[in-house]
Amino acid sequence: YSPYKVTFVNKWGALEDVWFLLVRKDSTTTKYDKFKRNIVTPTGSYDTSQHQSTTFNHNGNDSFILNTPYVKEEFNETFEEMLLSETIWITENNIVTPILCKTKSLEKKTHVNDKMIQYTVSFEYAFDKINKVR
Repeated sequence: YSPYKVTFVNKWGALEDVWFLLVRKDSTTTKYDKFKRNIVTPTGSYDTSQHQSTTFNHNGNDSFILNTPYVKEEFNETFEEMLLSETIWITENNIVTPILCKTKSLEKKTHVNDKMIQYTVSFEYAFDKINKVR
């Protein structure tokens, strides 16, 4: 498995790193607008091979799920701060990329109840797949 470094601004305003070393699962979601168009010709006929329902304004987002190695109970606060952070980056192939944390809740784990503590966190890139910066 490839290691991924996630950097975020913690509650003190300092940059803090968390390493994710286990399984990574990637996915893509797409979105578009749809409308129905007129396919009737001026003579009153129409071509059945034409699309009556047409899509436009296609875009998408890549997201991924990362897993931590086994960590100590003291990391609960670190993961809580990461979920609350407004600015998060991931380092992939020595390239720093902005991301957003999709995970909205955190069940704090303890060694007494959970024995081995490991977290799974969902992220998405902080930009669209098709760049439409104006």
